[in-house]
Amino acid sequence: MIKLSICIPTYNRSTQLDKLLTELFLYDNLKLNNNWEICISDNNSFDDTERVVKKWQNLFTVNVYYKKNILNIGAERNFKEVINMASGEYINLLGSDDILPVNTISEIINLLYENHDLIFCNIKSFSCDNNDLNDSFAFRVNSELRLNSKDDLLFNFGTELNFISNLFIKKKFYDYDNADRRVTENLHEFGFSYVYVFLSLLPSQLSCLVVPNICVLRREGDYDCWYDHQKYFFFGMGKMLNELSDKNFSKQSLVYAKYANLRRYIGFKTLNIHNFLKGLKYYWNIPFYYIYLLLIIFPFIFYVNKVFKFVFHKLR
Repeated sequence: MIKLSICIPTYNRSTQLDKLLTELFLYDNLKLNNNWEICISDNNSFDDTERVVKKWQNLFTVNVYYKKNILNIGAERNFKEVINMASGEYINLLGSDDILPVNTISEIINLLYENHDLIFCNIKSFSCDNNDLNDSFAFRVNSELRLNSKDDLLFNFGTELNFISNLFIKKKFYDYDNADRRVTENLHEFGFSYVYVFLSLLPSQLSCLVVPNICVLRREGDYDCWYDHQKYFFFGMGKMLNELSDKNFSKQSLVYAKYANLRRYIGFKTLNIHNFLKGLKYYWNIPFYYIYLLLIIFPFIFYVNKVFKFVFHKLR
């Protein structure tokens, strides 16, 4: 059986995909292990993605599977498509604009034989303009960490688990068909159904290894131009965490994950009173959430006070 399937969903990223496959080929060329494969699901790209993949298919010694969707089915459903292509015991759902360095692949494949349920490596970010690496998206872990329950996992990392490329997990926990279909369909709109799938299917007691000294490389970009952070990280993550309430997570770990999500992501956009009220269904039990209400109300009161003073001065 194949040990690891590197599953790459892609759409119109032929240049970045070419760089990623170049790095994977460097590992393949070392011929240290042939017990892995590459699966690529193309979400109906109109660039030269197909040509790039065919070039590399002729060079790799391991299997490189490629499928092109006849229609763009959306990113989340394309994740499911590429996972269904895989035959490996473990899955790495790898963004086509990220890089999996040679040393990371080598060390991870060795660690997979320890039979953990999931392994996280760390994250280094790089700019499109230069190759300088930074820790802006890195896990705040200094040494190897072993977690024994899904509550420990959620409590320690919360919604930071939304980054896909640094997760190596047994395929059975990425099985959309065994997850609640109603929930996954509802979460597709918010971009994080894949997080719900593996968190909901994990057993209460598990073996999770976090390895901070090996990294996947994440490309930085102006995600704010196409990511609605209010929708995805505020409403989407809140909704996803609510749906996990009947999946054997403790109340404490879910509350802390919501708190951590507010602290990490809500600064991206200004929260108005309308969104605050909409968010109450997800964050009503998080005391920290009500600080945002104060931040909304105080400027409003200050502004109204200035208007009254101005009108009163004119009337005099």
